[in-house]
Amino acid sequence: MRVRLLRAGTAAATVALGVAVIAAGSASAATGAGPASAAGRSDGWTVEAAGNRAGATLAAVAARGTTRWAVGSVVTPTGSRPLTERNTGSGWRVSLPNVGAAGGSLAGVAAVTAQDVWAVGASGPNPLALHYDGTRWRVVPTPPGGRLSAVAAVSTTDVWAVGSQPTGDGPGILVQHWNGHQWSVVDAPAQPPTDFNALTGLAVVNAHDIWAVGSRGDDFNEPLVEHWNGSAWQVVTVPEPPQPDPNDPTNVGLTAVTAVGAGNVWAVGEAGLIEHYDGHAWRIVTGPGGGTVRWAAVSARAANDIWVVGRSGTTPVSAHWTGTAWHPVPVPTGTTLDGVVAARSAGTTAVGGTGTGALILHNRR
Repeated sequence: MRVRLLRAGTAAATVALGVAVIAAGSASAATGAGPASAAGRSDGWTVEAAGNRAGATLAAVAARGTTRWAVGSVVTPTGSRPLTERNTGSGWRVSLPNVGAAGGSLAGVAAVTAQDVWAVGASGPNPLALHYDGTRWRVVPTPPGGRLSAVAAVSTTDVWAVGSQPTGDGPGILVQHWNGHQWSVVDAPAQPPTDFNALTGLAVVNAHDIWAVGSRGDDFNEPLVEHWNGSAWQVVTVPEPPQPDPNDPTNVGLTAVTAVGAGNVWAVGEAGLIEHYDGHAWRIVTGPGGGTVRWAAVSARAANDIWVVGRSGTTPVSAHWTGTAWHPVPVPTGTTLDGVVAARSAGTTAVGGTGTGALILHNRR
């Protein structure tokens, strides 16, 4: 068996029928400015002043109305600590929630309302869930073991999170559910090969229609897709791109998913992989960048307005779906983009890192 570790920074940011899924933020000193005050522009992307700290990076972003949240981590002398940022229109406010001596990092965020926001990640060997009530972040206990990579909400009492947990074979699927009172583990099937099964993306259509994506495999990543029908999680078979060299296969796992509606779902991943579900079957859609691109996040505002971000090597990349094709959109700076949200009232926001600090980009589209 080959030992594999789930990579950090693979959380998906999605918008799911009225529930915006992105990053979370908390209180502290205000830094930066709103979308109108730019430090740089490139084809619509504006660099916003993040509440930057040395060693900070952002993994996910979310929005509700005109309020935006971003989450990630910052490296301190004592280790990694969860990082949250919030922008209500007058700049990004940064906070470092106290999660104990083990520290941790955040990989996903979902906003039910401006006073009901969840962020998930890991603290030591265990999952981490934080809840924001409009005033402060607090740790909410979760079943131990593993890490959470993405979170999405149906309602205040119906929230889902996915990730990975240790198994006898290697990393295995982890699915947890919040019922308004507590988090609990929900069974979800693995798909062979089971040396490695992990979920990193999550999107909600409604309480009976939820999608999760990730990777499975042994020596290389293959796509993994699961669907919740209201009573159980089921594996859904999806096409896999052909390998240019079967003797030296390329990772083609999925990283993120977003839903426009029941018959319009998009998933993205490694080697430039983009797949679309039309209500009947999944198919591969040609996108920009080719096999060097690793798409990290995708977010849909409408059927003809979808954004995807990621990186090619150490260069951040983004693209926009206009209803008929994907079009590359240049990124002005940074080394990676890991989260994106196409908000209905606050434009499009992408987050990631510069190599020395956090990166926040905004596009009025």
